[in-house]
Amino acid sequence: MRFTGDALMLTSTDSLCIKVYSDSLTDHRFVVGLGLCFGKDWIHVVTDGSFTIPRSSWRDYIEHKYMQMEIRTPEHAQHMNKARSGVEHYGQVCIMQTRLPQTTRIVWISSVMWRSSRMYGVKLEVFHDPGLGEWTAFDVNGTDDPGCDWRGLMIYDRQRKYYTYEIDGVPSNFSDAPDGIKLGDYGHFTDSNEFCCEGNLFADLESLSLIADIAPRQHKLSSKDRVDACNWTDSRYTNHSCCHFQVTTTSSHC
Repeated sequence: MRFTGDALMLTSTDSLCIKVYSDSLTDHRFVVGLGLCFGKDWIHVVTDGSFTIPRSSWRDYIEHKYMQMEIRTPEHAQHMNKARSGVEHYGQVCIMQTRLPQTTRIVWISSVMWRSSRMYGVKLEVFHDPGLGEWTAFDVNGTDDPGCDWRGLMIYDRQRKYYTYEIDGVPSNFSDAPDGIKLGDYGHFTDSNEFCCEGNLFADLESLSLIADIAPRQHKLSSKDRVDACNWTDSRYTNHSCCHFQVTTTSSHC
C-alpha cells in the first residue's frame, strides 16, 4: 500500500489497512478497516467496549484486529457490494452507522466515488445519536465535485418508527435506550452526553416492597406503532396494529 498526502493506494498484494481509534473519556476503541477483495473495495468498522482488566499492548491489539479483518475480508466485501448492487458506484454515497457500546455515540462512515478521478473518498464522523444501521446505498447526483458536502448529496427517503404508550389510559412517551441501559434505569448525563446510571426503579421498588410489605399492582399498558416515511417533498404515514399487555410492579409514596 502507498500513502500520498491523504490518499491511500491498496494493491492485490497489500490489500488491507486498518486504523485504530480510542476514546479517552469512555475507554472505548473502534477499528476501521479499508481493503480490497478480488478488485472490490470494502470498508468495515469493529467496536470494542471498555475493559476492567489490563489490555494487551497496542502492537498486539493491532495485529489481532488486523488478522480478524483479514480472515473476514470476503464477508466484508460482500456486505458492501450488496448495498451497491445494480447502480454505478459514482452515482452513490454509501453510509454505515455503528454504535459505540454503552454510549449514545455512533460512528458514521461514508464512502463516495468521484466521477472525475474514479477515486473513492472515505469520511469518518462521530455523533451523539441513538440510531443504529448498516451499509445503505443512496442514488445521488453531483459526484463531479470532490469539494462538495457529502451529506448534501444524500437526498433519500427516511423511515422513523414512533411508539405511543398508554399506562392506565394515560398517554406516555418513551425513547429508545442505548445499549447497556435497561428499563427503569435512572441517573444523569455527563458533560460529554454519556449516561451515568445511579440505580434502577424496579430494583429499588422490589427491595422496598420486602421491607415495607407493599402489595404489587398491575398496570395496563397499550401501544401503537407508527412508521413515518418521509422525503424532501412529501410525507407518508402507515399505522400498524395495537398491542395490549400488563406489567406488574410495586409502588409506594414517600
